[in-house]
Amino acid sequence: MYGSRASNGVVQIFTKRGKSGAPTVTYSTSVMMSQVRKTVKVNDSPVEWVDPTDNTNLATRPVERFDYQDYIFDEGYGTDQFVSVSGGSDRTSYYISGSHKFNEGIIRNSDFQRTTLRVNVGQTLSDWAFVNVGTNVTRSFSNDIPTGGESFFDGAITTIQFLPHNGSAEPDELGNYSAPGTGNAFFGNPFEVIDTYEFTQEINRFTGSVNLNLTPYEGLSVDLITGYDTYGQVSRGFKPVGGVAVPNGFTRRGDITRKLYNIDLNVKYATPITDDVESTTAVGGTYQYDKAESIINEANNLGPIVQTIDGGTIVASSDFVSERAVRGGYIQQTFGYRDRIFLTGAGRIDGSSVFGEDNNTQFYPKVSGAWVLSEESFWDGLSDAIGTFKLRASWGKSGNLTGIGPFERFTNYNPVSFGGQTGLIPSTSLGNADIKPETQKELEVGADFSIVKNRIGVEFTYYDQTVDDLLLSRVLSPSTGASTRIENVGQLTNKGIEVMVRGVVVRKEDLDVNVTAMFSRNRNNVTSLAGGSRFGIGGFSSQYAIEDQPLGVFYWRAYARDDNGDILLTPGGLPQAERGDQALQIACETGDTSICDPNDSSIRRDSDGNLTGAQRDASGQPTGGLLRLVVGDPNPDWTGSLITDVNYKQWGFRMQWDAVQGGDIMNWNRRNFDRHNYRGGYDYGLEEQGLVTKGTANAKGSGLILEEYVEDGSFIKLREIAVSYTLMPKTRVLRSVRLTLSGRNLLSIDDYKNYDPEVTISGRNTGVRGFDFGTVPIPRTYSLGATLTF
Repeated sequence: MYGSRASNGVVQIFTKRGKSGAPTVTYSTSVMMSQVRKTVKVNDSPVEWVDPTDNTNLATRPVERFDYQDYIFDEGYGTDQFVSVSGGSDRTSYYISGSHKFNEGIIRNSDFQRTTLRVNVGQTLSDWAFVNVGTNVTRSFSNDIPTGGESFFDGAITTIQFLPHNGSAEPDELGNYSAPGTGNAFFGNPFEVIDTYEFTQEINRFTGSVNLNLTPYEGLSVDLITGYDTYGQVSRGFKPVGGVAVPNGFTRRGDITRKLYNIDLNVKYATPITDDVESTTAVGGTYQYDKAESIINEANNLGPIVQTIDGGTIVASSDFVSERAVRGGYIQQTFGYRDRIFLTGAGRIDGSSVFGEDNNTQFYPKVSGAWVLSEESFWDGLSDAIGTFKLRASWGKSGNLTGIGPFERFTNYNPVSFGGQTGLIPSTSLGNADIKPETQKELEVGADFSIVKNRIGVEFTYYDQTVDDLLLSRVLSPSTGASTRIENVGQLTNKGIEVMVRGVVVRKEDLDVNVTAMFSRNRNNVTSLAGGSRFGIGGFSSQYAIEDQPLGVFYWRAYARDDNGDILLTPGGLPQAERGDQALQIACETGDTSICDPNDSSIRRDSDGNLTGAQRDASGQPTGGLLRLVVGDPNPDWTGSLITDVNYKQWGFRMQWDAVQGGDIMNWNRRNFDRHNYRGGYDYGLEEQGLVTKGTANAKGSGLILEEYVEDGSFIKLREIAVSYTLMPKTRVLRSVRLTLSGRNLLSIDDYKNYDPEVTISGRNTGVRGFDFGTVPIPRTYSLGATLTF
């Protein structure tokens, strides 16, 4: 019963523990190399427009082009060292490990290193009491290069989208940088970002736990788990004086500390009721508390060579404290009949301090059942064909009591200083005192079975989820005086299937061949929205929540098209955005016949016969306001994986393919490349060479015809391929040596025009996926390693 923190799934982490016996020492070492898998095609035209803004002026001049990616991306090398010792006696076990990893990034001058030490000790106190103590200490440090995106327009990757690639980015003989070619200094110089910017991050973390297990009576077990997790993070950023984008210099320091405590008590009692029926009762509770403190200061107008905050003018300062407590309890009852029929019922109550008094406690029920039909006597005649067969079903509720920040239900006020006086101003995010946690109800049914003498196993699951009181950040009208507010916006459904097939293709004395295939398909739909049928949720306001549409669809301008569905050009031969009546368009989409009457011949239909709000003037050109239309869906049609494992004597081979089919990506990078005030894209270069009508790219980019930049995000990736060989030396000290050569992300079969269809700027932001702007691609990686066991 995971309850309030299980709405997005649960990842369980099991730490290694020692075993009784002589010490076992394991040492592994590896070297690796990473590289960018592909780069983006940029403007390589040998000529450029004399006047990019005048579409009637076709005069050009010769120009030398530069691809800054050749310097931005570099091969990164790294090492990974690991050693562990485990062992113990009949009453004591221990596991000690240490590791150090260093890895250069694929962005030049970026790197990451991490050192860890882990100690786990288990002690049998009596024949009914056992205690385990675990600690882990980690220190990591990274040199980061700002790459851009929504945070820095002068990042290394973002900058190349805003430059015409018609000048060198290298410094002059005195080491000074300038805007390359005719580029805008506001966006900086990518070489300067890599060579002179200093952005670092240091994290020191400690985690510890004590687990007491008691079994005082037969069938009764008591687990008491306490945990403590704390870390300190120091982030620094520095842009030197005299830079292109920030001539007066910039420095920033952020200090963050966080502490998390948890205590869990679980009591379980299992006893037979009859010879055929067994009962298992479990009760438990949990309490979690975390506190975070952060101090962030930024300054500009720095003095020469100064990098500290006090060496400049402080322009931003914040001191923030957040606290959150989550508590809960549960009871669960399971009955088992002859190890073949199982029925479970449970209830859980959870509460969180981040919600108001009326909404901070929720109840989550659950019921599940399973029947192993292959254990029944009537299955005897089928056992040769279907060795095992189990049916299962469950229904339950989970929640999201951590779905908002500790103080997001309030309108927070920020201190300001003006004219020597201090004051308070409201934040750009409005509070919502009535906010409630979202809840998820899920019905799941499935079957697990094996065939061909248990050499092929199949797991099939169908699920139907409903999320009520969906939590999203709504983009507000400027008249409210704020930009966003967290709201319970409505209801979302997810329906899908998951299938996994495991097969033993070959099993002989010296040869094993195993294949695993996984397939999943999900369909989500926003079934209702409070306060309107649609609103923006992110992606530079291009992604929306719309009733009866998947969450996060791209909703912006589309091409104007004729009755045949072909792009309708302006009299000047350029593409243009669709225009018309937005209210009519929405009525046609939602089926409101009082406004969009299917018998009204004046209402246009698209090439598929659907009623639309598009309008035309007497000359057949679009008229009215610019229309917003659904131009893409970031949610994939299906995902899958195919894994092959082969073991032949001492040789091992593993290969994994991953696939995502369907699912659109907003390539915001290409939109910037196309604009005539930047002129850095490959398509723009085709115009300069006279291969495309002048102004075409800018009409799409500056005209925000985002239909053009919604691309198919389908891909098939060779995720991993590895070959290993194990030596078994005949020595008393060295037990085995395993050599491994592997590669990851070696190949991607896709049509995406930017670096990688698998990345997104939004990270884990709910509802916003498939939006690419200045993101670092997943690297291609090669690794050679050895593992020695003593």
